[in-house]
Amino acid sequence: MSERYSWRGGSEMLLRHGEGLPVTVLVLPALFEEANRMRRFTVSVMRALAVRGIGSVLPDLPGTGESLTPLANVSLDDWRDAVGALADAMRGAGRGAGREETGRCLTLAIRGGAILDGLADFGWRLAPETGERVLRDLVRATALSSGVSATEIDRRARAEATALAGQVISPALYNELLTAPLQAANRHTARLTEDVGLRDSSLLGTRLWRNAEPGDDPDFVATASAAIADWTAQCVAT
Repeated sequence: MSERYSWRGGSEMLLRHGEGLPVTVLVLPALFEEANRMRRFTVSVMRALAVRGIGSVLPDLPGTGESLTPLANVSLDDWRDAVGALADAMRGAGRGAGREETGRCLTLAIRGGAILDGLADFGWRLAPETGERVLRDLVRATALSSGVSATEIDRRARAEATALAGQVISPALYNELLTAPLQAANRHTARLTEDVGLRDSSLLGTRLWRNAEPGDDPDFVATASAAIADWTAQCVAT
């Protein structure tokens, strides 16, 4: 089900699965081009969670999806404000009678979406990336397609609105993402078995964020949704 949510800059669309279920997870999508590649997988996980009794909401961040705000006008603070508004709404709903959430905000962050989960009480991350690495991939892809050096693209992006992999990003957002920290406390990090990096658990799956076109992996969906459901139960019991 699609609906709207409000933040200080206006309102945006969000997708909801499992309305009325006792626990709801806020999904923070992968960023930029990876969001498109991971969309089908993300929605499949949301549906699988609903079958397991867990609701979820997936917002369009300002400047993405059906947002009327140009991405070139968006800052990292805008994204954080939008996520914060949703987190506050979820905490308020969780304090209602009979709710298992007890006023907590639980997040499922995919790839670069982990940059935005700092306001959550508990977070589960799939293959999280720093803002610097997200931008590095965008700059590399732009350099390969344009013939302009990565060094020159980076220099421009730090100073002026620049098209990176087809999306115009403001220098404010670019520079903020370069140094955006990842929250450490109460975060569970899951990575693919063959990937490198610190983790709390490993999953078998496909690097869908590297595919040229959007894709899905039903086995990966089943594995990830089961792991998220187990983690959610632990958070609710805490």
